[in-house]
Amino acid sequence: MKRIPLAILTLFSLFSVSYFFYHVCGDLLDAPDIAVVGDFLREDRNEEALKLIEKSLPGHGGNGYLFYLKAMALKNQGLYERALEELEKSIKLGYPEAASYNLKAFILGEYLKDYEGEIFYASKSLSLDPFDTEAYFMRARAYAETGREEKALADLNSAVKIDPSDYSLLPERAGLLTGLGKYPEAVSDLKKALLRYPENPEIWFGLYKAYKGAGLRSNAIYCVSRAVSASPETADYLEERAFFLEELGDYSGACEDMGKAAALRGKEISSYDAYFLSKQLYRLNRQKEALEYAELAMAKTGADLPLLYDLRGRINFQEGRVKEALKDWKKSADLGYGPAGEKLAHLVRRAGSGK
Repeated sequence: MKRIPLAILTLFSLFSVSYFFYHVCGDLLDAPDIAVVGDFLREDRNEEALKLIEKSLPGHGGNGYLFYLKAMALKNQGLYERALEELEKSIKLGYPEAASYNLKAFILGEYLKDYEGEIFYASKSLSLDPFDTEAYFMRARAYAETGREEKALADLNSAVKIDPSDYSLLPERAGLLTGLGKYPEAVSDLKKALLRYPENPEIWFGLYKAYKGAGLRSNAIYCVSRAVSASPETADYLEERAFFLEELGDYSGACEDMGKAAALRGKEISSYDAYFLSKQLYRLNRQKEALEYAELAMAKTGADLPLLYDLRGRINFQEGRVKEALKDWKKSADLGYGPAGEKLAHLVRRAGSGK
């Protein structure tokens, strides 16, 4: 997804073309002003860019490129509906038509989550330029978001065929291939991408998912660890490695990784992550900390209370607080969690038998 804005900014190479049109038809900004607008947009000085564009519009209202640049500035400010209005003006004037369709598709998909609109305008761009890899990329993303993975894959295949040197397309295609269970093809794409971007954590993380899907656990743990090493401040990578380490039975490693992720999340830690961390601390017999995270999880939105009452019951029981454990397990059982009910029944039977 990050490749789109960068690609759109390369359209400022059209400045030289704009200068040519200026000499031919006299309906563009002076070339130095075009360059200044481009500099402002690249430097995120959008208000200054807008002022210069507005100053120039009265004498150049027939120049669609001005409306396109205005849309870029408005998009950068988060004014998406206004940006779309300016792009309509650019399209009606017929210049730069394909670029305007692309930017419209990007805004609709990336910011407004209107994937059908993204597909429509990316297709319009492709009808003008069937070799536009950015349009294929955006349409593929929209297809993927709406569950049409095979169509998405076909578009990415077209983009890679048009520009095999664009290695940034490969991780996107690999993600789709992984989702479709085509793990060897995904691994092949990601290994090629690593030749160009050897320290890119997203590629290593994608390779982890492909290897994990293929059941190659040792390869998977190596790749997710490379992702963590390349970007140690990314909580998502730490969380994923924690989940995987738990699957592998490494509760200490899982606890350490989730603890680091929790520190990065701060108050934004999810109920599930707090529950997960509490569970690992319980397994490691660190009951005081386990109880703290269990209660933190309970206080969060979306808490799975039946599981949490069961876990807190286990913590209390381990610490000798039998009455509190029984209360927690009863609450868990009342909420429909079977194992808690079984624990409760077992303890009642033990008490009745005097054992």
